Amino acid sequence: MSLARTTFSSQPFLVLSKAVYPGHVQSCNRKVLTNIFKRRIKEEEPKPMAEIEPERAPVKFSNYTENNLKKRTSIQTRRAYLPPEDVEGKVHRIVKEVYGKTADVQNIDLDEDRRKKFTVLTKMMKEFDHFIPNTELHDMKTIDQAVNFFLAEVRDTTCLEDLTKLDLPKNLHINTEYLRYDRENNPLWPGKDAFPGQQTRACSAKFARKYNVVDKSKDKYIFNLNRKTFFEEQTELAEIIKKEIYRK
Repeated sequence: MSLARTTFSSQPFLVLSKAVYPGHVQSCNRKVLTNIFKRRIKEEEPKPMAEIEPERAPVKFSNYTENNLKKRTSIQTRRAYLPPEDVEGKVHRIVKEVYGKTADVQNIDLDEDRRKKFTVLTKMMKEFDHFIPNTELHDMKTIDQAVNFFLAEVRDTTCLEDLTKLDLPKNLHINTEYLRYDRENNPLWPGKDAFPGQQTRACSAKFARKYNVVDKSKDKYIFNLNRKTFFEEQTELAEIIKKEIYRK
């Protein structure tokens, strides 16, 4: 039996090792600390966020609704934003509410006081109902940059989708509802595949329901030495066509 010597309250005593009696032997220090922390957690009740700091409450946007998510037909999920009138005047009014009426709006550095930067940008997002992403938030250091951000229009469609809505010439056609090639269900080239062994899988959640996965996992284990190349197959097909022409 292995023994371990420890010290508690300046008095040495012997404690049986945990390897001998697992689950029964526990250090007194660990029990005392565990009870202290449990007591503190029970006594301290969590306070709501609005009471701790009302100005740091989470921002809610009106356009984040179920109907807005249903009407999205594009690949990207960004929200559309159309800048309202007098963006610069509204931004200056919000800045003066936070920094004071005598503040020089053009020379304000947002990185000097991060709390004021958070407050002023949060009020701007509520005013314009437009969220600032983290990439833009990190580089936004002046009020002019904030004005330019809220003046920029954001579309919820891609450039390809915008082109399909234009009045295109007759010889130009854009097909966004394309068909995927499946060698098993293709009547023109049954069983033929230009890329054997390569899976065709839709990674996005939207198109995974629309386009089925073409399973080619077994192709990489099939290797036929007598298989003809594509050039040989085309040559034989050309010879057959020539014979049919000469017969006529």
